[in-house]
Amino acid sequence: MEPLNSRQRPCCGGPRDLVVHGLCPRCLARCLVHPESKSESVDRFQGLGELGDYELIEEIARGGMGIVFRARQRGLVRDGAVKLMRDGFLADANAIRRFKAEAASAARLDHPNIVTVHEVGESNGLHFIAMRLVRGSNLAEVTQEGPLPPRRAAELVARIAEVIQHAHARGVLHRDLKPRMS
Repeated sequence: MEPLNSRQRPCCGGPRDLVVHGLCPRCLARCLVHPESKSESVDRFQGLGELGDYELIEEIARGGMGIVFRARQRGLVRDGAVKLMRDGFLADANAIRRFKAEAASAARLDHPNIVTVHEVGESNGLHFIAMRLVRGSNLAEVTQEGPLPPRRAAELVARIAEVIQHAHARGVLHRDLKPRMS
């Protein structure tokens, strides 16, 4: 492939108009809507660059509603996570409303085992939720080797039940609990 000049998009080589995070809206939307695609533009999407005050470093999870990236907040010089709407520029008003409602629900919760929401925003047409970065294993990874010892399994179930009760007591009902949360 030939090197790109300063007037070309780095994603697909087209004219450098409307470039967001190194991708044109069409390539960025394709990356968000068709994550299984392994085109060069998807590879470039992995090193997104900037989204508002955040530097998106690497993808860490995918869910039905969004893609979560490990990020660095430049203004406060801290690591965090940023969840982008999976539909990107193609999101309709209803999807955006649901995404913001998810963020508002999570922000009402204050529990050490529930991720803290720092900000809900929009930058260059992309809606996002910025939150605390949680490091460690999820339940799917912990149980990958096989069943846990009974005491450890009971401890985890008790902690999960406590977190769910905390959310329910505040009017938040999570209808999609799964071992590998994103």
